[in-house]
Amino acid sequence: MSGIEAIRLKNLRALSDTGFVDLKPITLLVGKNSVGKSTFARVFPLLRQSVEENRRAPLLWWGKYVDFGTFEDAVSRASSKRDMHFAFRFVVDTRRSPTDSPSRQAFRLAKDTTFDVEVAIEESEGNTFVSHVNIRAFDLSCDIALQPNGHIEKISCGSATWIRAALPASADILPIGHTGEVFPNIHFYRRVKQKDSEQESFRPIDILGARLAGMIRGYSHGNTTQSKLSEIAAEIPIGPVDDVLQAVKNIPGPYTWRRSTTSFTAQHPGFRELREWAFVSRAGNLLRYFNEELRLFALGVRYIEPIRATAQRYYRSQELSIDEIDSKGANIAMLLHSMAAHELQAFNNWLQLNLGIGVVARKDGGHVSLKVVTGADQKETNLADVGFGLSQVLPIATQIWSSTSPFRKRRLGRANYPTCFVVEQPELHLHPAFQARIADLFVGAISTYGSHAQKELRIVAETHSSSLVNRIGELVADGKVDKNDVQVILFDQSPDTFETVVRIAEFDEDGVLQNWPLGFFSGTSE
Repeated sequence: MSGIEAIRLKNLRALSDTGFVDLKPITLLVGKNSVGKSTFARVFPLLRQSVEENRRAPLLWWGKYVDFGTFEDAVSRASSKRDMHFAFRFVVDTRRSPTDSPSRQAFRLAKDTTFDVEVAIEESEGNTFVSHVNIRAFDLSCDIALQPNGHIEKISCGSATWIRAALPASADILPIGHTGEVFPNIHFYRRVKQKDSEQESFRPIDILGARLAGMIRGYSHGNTTQSKLSEIAAEIPIGPVDDVLQAVKNIPGPYTWRRSTTSFTAQHPGFRELREWAFVSRAGNLLRYFNEELRLFALGVRYIEPIRATAQRYYRSQELSIDEIDSKGANIAMLLHSMAAHELQAFNNWLQLNLGIGVVARKDGGHVSLKVVTGADQKETNLADVGFGLSQVLPIATQIWSSTSPFRKRRLGRANYPTCFVVEQPELHLHPAFQARIADLFVGAISTYGSHAQKELRIVAETHSSSLVNRIGELVADGKVDKNDVQVILFDQSPDTFETVVRIAEFDEDGVLQNWPLGFFSGTSE
């Protein structure tokens, strides 16, 4: 499957550089206060609140889910350039149907490809903008530099370079990276004057594709038509050197083209330049594809805040169709009340299996009360009477289940899209024994998907609970969860530079954390 596999943050608050962090089915974020673990967790709802709105900026720093303040508040004070970087690792599967994403028809891949895409965000006159983009795949690296007004200054990959400043004034070319997306939407326009009029219009042109076609013409007969040159250009894939070399030699074309390409080798300057220009010319289409993939990922983010809503004895009834739990869990009663009987039964079976409880929503007049069901006698107790901790964990369980339920995903038209569930301090106000059960809840959720867990559901939990972490280790040792499906990200502060250092710890087959400081949770780590 295609999708986002990892994320990297630079110069965001306390995070100078996280390195690429894989998005495994279960990721636990641990560390002392004010070292960046909550910042990392809140990037996911930041992405969602950004893609849900029409905007002029790459990201909305404050919105429906999280509040990063302003750009000046969010950028690291240690950053001398006053910029921040967001990078994403995309894996694009060649088996995916082109009809799944129209933009994908505009570039060809030689094999499944991993792209590392990074944007630098800066501020100018109170407005944020993408100042730089880098796209990496295999040994290729495409750089795009932009001005605050969105104009493209330069695009380059190896020897393939387009520079705006090198254009003659008479060219009337306008290279624009349209704003309002995380990745700029790159287009080139030519200014055209209307006949018998002073009015001007702008017509889109494929200036980078034309450069590639011009190179191909150098290896073809002079009478080769422009359409044939474009056909040949479209057949040059993005891929490893040897794969692209073989593909180029297999492209049908004029005799002169086929004769010229027989002399190509991996070190041939002409072939290397063709491969680099092919990459550069697809940059715009690649960025449009990445924007769409990022949008779909972000729309699948489900976020629960660290302080959830307090349980109410009665909730005023509203005849609403509830699609998800809000970030505070305040609408949980309405969501449960809106469930069909068979759906609520399925949810309670899952809840009983993982937390040992059930829940029902009882309507009485114009109000709804939430009842917790416990024991063999199925005794019902109002949620307000069973302790504050349970009211804090119930929104977490409900959100996970409602976000991953095949019935609900089909109804919302998201059956084929992944869910990224993000929660801060799920253990809040819970006894250590019950904190450990949250680990069972997480493992039970991802085990629903088996081998597809990596793409269908990711859980990111920021926690201070040693009980939760240790229980995950026990479940690994018991074979309930694969050690490769879980990781613990430790955020710590360097004693020398006071910068946050990100360390990735993983479990071995016995459920023992590797690369883990001794006595971390006791405050005596070394």
